Amino acid sequence: MAKGVSAKRHAQAVFQIALEKEEMGKWQADLEVIAYALRNPGLVALLENPKLHFSEKEKVLQNILTGISPIAMNLVYFLVAKNRLRIVEDLVAEYQRLVNAYYGRETAEVVT
Repeated sequence: MAKGVSAKRHAQAVFQIALEKEEMGKWQADLEVIAYALRNPGLVALLENPKLHFSEKEKVLQNILTGISPIAMNLVYFLVAKNRLRIVEDLVAEYQRLVNAYYGRETAEVVT
Protein backbone atom coordinates (compact mmCIF):
# COMPACT_ATOMS: atom_id res chain seq x y z
CA MET A 1 0.00 0.00 0.00
CA ALA A 2 1.30 3.46 -0.82
CA LYS A 3 2.69 5.35 2.14
CA GLY A 4 0.49 8.41 1.55
CA VAL A 5 -2.73 6.42 1.22
CA SER A 6 -2.04 4.50 4.42
CA ALA A 7 -1.13 7.67 6.32
CA LYS A 8 -4.27 9.39 5.10
CA ARG A 9 -6.49 6.48 6.12
CA HIS A 10 -4.94 6.27 9.59
CA ALA A 11 -5.14 10.06 10.05
CA GLN A 12 -8.83 10.00 9.15
CA ALA A 13 -9.46 7.28 11.74
CA VAL A 14 -7.55 9.22 14.40
CA PHE A 15 -9.42 12.40 13.50
CA GLN A 16 -12.79 10.64 13.87
CA ILE A 17 -11.82 9.32 17.30
CA ALA A 18 -10.51 12.72 18.38
CA LEU A 19 -13.67 14.44 17.14
CA GLU A 20 -15.99 11.99 18.90
CA LYS A 21 -14.10 12.28 22.17
CA GLU A 22 -13.54 16.04 21.79
CA GLU A 23 -9.78 15.51 22.17
CA MET A 24 -8.34 17.02 18.99
CA GLY A 25 -5.71 19.00 20.88
CA LYS A 26 -4.66 16.01 22.98
CA TRP A 27 -4.34 13.87 19.86
CA GLN A 28 -2.28 16.57 18.15
CA ALA A 29 0.09 16.66 21.12
CA ASP A 30 0.32 12.86 21.29
CA LEU A 31 1.01 12.58 17.56
CA GLU A 32 3.76 15.19 17.80
CA VAL A 33 5.40 13.30 20.68
CA ILE A 34 5.23 10.08 18.67
CA ALA A 35 6.65 11.73 15.53
CA TYR A 36 9.45 13.39 17.52
CA ALA A 37 10.48 10.07 19.09
CA LEU A 38 10.43 8.30 15.74
CA ARG A 39 12.79 10.85 14.20
CA ASN A 40 15.50 8.91 16.02
CA PRO A 41 16.85 6.45 13.41
CA GLY A 42 18.23 4.18 16.14
CA LEU A 43 14.80 3.81 17.71
CA VAL A 44 13.18 3.08 14.36
CA ALA A 45 15.85 0.47 13.58
CA LEU A 46 15.24 -1.17 16.96
CA LEU A 47 11.46 -1.21 16.47
CA GLU A 48 11.80 -2.61 12.95
CA ASN A 49 14.20 -5.36 14.04
CA PRO A 50 12.42 -8.66 13.35
CA LYS A 51 14.62 -10.49 15.87
CA LEU A 52 13.35 -8.39 18.78
CA HIS A 53 10.15 -9.74 20.32
CA PHE A 54 7.12 -7.46 20.26
CA SER A 55 6.94 -7.48 24.07
CA GLU A 56 10.43 -5.94 24.20
CA LYS A 57 9.40 -3.29 21.68
CA GLU A 58 6.37 -2.50 23.87
CA LYS A 59 8.62 -1.97 26.89
CA VAL A 60 10.87 0.39 24.92
CA LEU A 61 7.88 2.39 23.70
CA GLN A 62 6.36 2.59 27.17
CA ASN A 63 9.62 4.01 28.52
CA ILE A 64 9.99 6.56 25.73
CA LEU A 65 6.40 7.63 25.07
CA THR A 66 5.37 8.46 28.61
CA GLY A 67 2.35 10.69 28.92
CA ILE A 68 0.54 9.81 25.70
CA SER A 69 -2.96 8.38 25.92
CA PRO A 70 -3.45 4.61 25.96
CA ILE A 71 -5.30 4.73 22.64
CA ALA A 72 -2.43 6.70 21.05
CA MET A 73 -0.02 4.08 22.40
CA ASN A 74 -2.19 1.39 20.80
CA LEU A 75 -1.83 3.22 17.49
CA VAL A 76 1.96 3.07 17.86
CA TYR A 77 1.82 -0.64 18.71
CA PHE A 78 -0.29 -1.23 15.60
CA LEU A 79 2.13 0.72 13.40
CA VAL A 80 5.06 -1.25 14.81
CA ALA A 81 3.28 -4.59 14.35
CA LYS A 82 2.37 -3.73 10.74
CA ASN A 83 5.83 -2.25 10.01
CA ARG A 84 4.34 1.15 9.17
CA LEU A 85 6.44 3.46 11.32
CA ARG A 86 7.58 5.36 8.25
CA ILE A 87 4.09 6.81 7.71
CA VAL A 88 4.03 8.70 11.01
CA GLU A 89 5.21 12.07 9.65
CA ASP A 90 2.63 11.92 6.85
CA LEU A 91 -0.04 10.79 9.31
CA VAL A 92 0.67 13.79 11.56
CA ALA A 93 0.60 16.20 8.61
CA GLU A 94 -2.69 14.77 7.34
CA TYR A 95 -4.23 14.88 10.82
CA GLN A 96 -3.26 18.56 11.10
CA ARG A 97 -4.78 19.22 7.68
CA LEU A 98 -8.04 17.59 8.78
CA VAL A 99 -8.13 19.63 12.00
CA ASN A 100 -7.45 22.83 10.08
CA ALA A 101 -10.22 22.02 7.59
CA TYR A 102 -12.63 21.26 10.44
CA TYR A 103 -11.96 24.65 12.03
CA GLY A 104 -11.92 26.46 8.68
CA ARG A 105 -8.23 27.38 8.92
CA GLU A 106 -6.17 27.85 5.81
CA THR A 107 -2.44 27.98 5.30
CA ALA A 108 -1.04 31.10 3.69
CA GLU A 109 2.40 32.16 2.59
CA VAL A 110 3.36 35.73 3.36
CA VAL A 111 5.85 37.34 0.99
CA THR A 112 7.40 40.70 1.78
